[in-house]
Amino acid sequence: MALLTTLALAACSGDDGGDAATATPSAGAASGAPSGTTGGTTSPSASAAPSVVPSSAETAGVDPANPPDPIASVTIPAVSPDETDPKATLEVDLLSLRREGRIVVATFAFTPTSTDTKDGWLYDWLGGQSWQPYLVDTTNLRRHDVLRSSDGRYYRSNYQGSRFASGQTWYAYAGFAAPPDGVSTLDVAAVDGAPAFRGVTIS
Repeated sequence: MALLTTLALAACSGDDGGDAATATPSAGAASGAPSGTTGGTTSPSASAAPSVVPSSAETAGVDPANPPDPIASVTIPAVSPDETDPKATLEVDLLSLRREGRIVVATFAFTPTSTDTKDGWLYDWLGGQSWQPYLVDTTNLRRHDVLRSSDGRYYRSNYQGSRFASGQTWYAYAGFAAPPDGVSTLDVAAVDGAPAFRGVTIS
């Protein structure tokens, strides 16, 4: 895979402060981060708004008309874009964990539930927190963070790319250095502070 000539296969950790650029998987092209504030915009009515953000599905390589069933799911507290709904939640689904040569690609879906009528980035729904998923190889006691190239491009969806509102699903992917061939399961930490998905089989 040509991508591996530019990606640093060593684990990278730390907050990148937002995605100035992202590397993309073979399934689609990631969008760059737009300029502007994170306050969000008023979303269309529930009947008019699509249930899926199409650009996110294309980037993550998901068919929005026939998405895969989640391998695992967790619902966590969220912060609505307008910060007006203290009961806002975010459903986090792990859709796939697949080995592609020397990397492992995880695919996720995020669906908020809120009375807030504004849309926002994943960054907003996470309360102004960057998205830093990681994998844990419990066999070799190693943590695998999102891959980053020598020019600072992260191999993941841009969490300040497209906005989504309550009831809409935003798809995302993230790539990590693959564990040794003998490792068949990994723990997946989809969001900081949320329970990890334990013992997920690599396909």
